[in-house]
Amino acid sequence: MSYFDTPKPTKLIEKILQLAIADKTDALVVDFFSGSATTAEAVMRSNLERKNSKLRYITIQIPDYLEKEIEKATANQKKKIKKITD
Repeated sequence: MSYFDTPKPTKLIEKILQLAIADKTDALVVDFFSGSATTAEAVMRSNLERKNSKLRYITIQIPDYLEKEIEKATANQKKKIKKITD
């Protein structure tokens, strides 16, 4: 398995949110691949930018799978993971 060098682009996720929720101000967004919490950040940014927006999010990362992948990670990847988890 290979790793991505960068997380999902926040601006792209924000744009997808705009298209998906249109003018709704109360929606729940779920991210099942939440490694760097980009979707959570995009939801929070959308709430700040949109008046009366109360979007909520659930982020999920399966820890067992992540732990196995951390064992296989390179030293540089482990440093990035440590920054995220600290």
